[in-house]
Amino acid sequence: MVDAGRGAVTQLVNLGHDPVDIDCIFITHHHFDHVGNLGDLIMAAWNNGRKNPIQVFGPDGTAEIIGHLFAIYRRDIEFRLLEERVLASAKQANRIAIAAGVDKMVLTHLAPKSDAMLQAVLEEARGGFAGKVILGEDLMEIEV
Repeated sequence: MVDAGRGAVTQLVNLGHDPVDIDCIFITHHHFDHVGNLGDLIMAAWNNGRKNPIQVFGPDGTAEIIGHLFAIYRRDIEFRLLEERVLASAKQANRIAIAAGVDKMVLTHLAPKSDAMLQAVLEEARGGFAGKVILGEDLMEIEV
């Protein structure tokens, strides 16, 4: 991809491409209309499941811009890494429930998450568990 200016991710999707599939970005120069959506493009690829780094090539100072973008998104990155641990915890809850032979599992202490993330947590918890899986909420009453 050449440059990542304003609207780059939206236009990419409009053309039927997924940010996950972008392997290289070539930055021609550092004007806002050429790099303004670079952080969004990198984060969108990672948030949608990209595992390998995107290679970014550009003039002197490009690496510094990337460093600043990661500094800006540090809290978001840390939060999303924590979400990955939540998925690992859902897998662990699955194994414990299966080993215990219970017919109901309640997942609790979940921070607010997107619908997609909650669905992923449910899927991880359900994997091979024959019982009912419930997402616990504050003040919820559950009959046992």
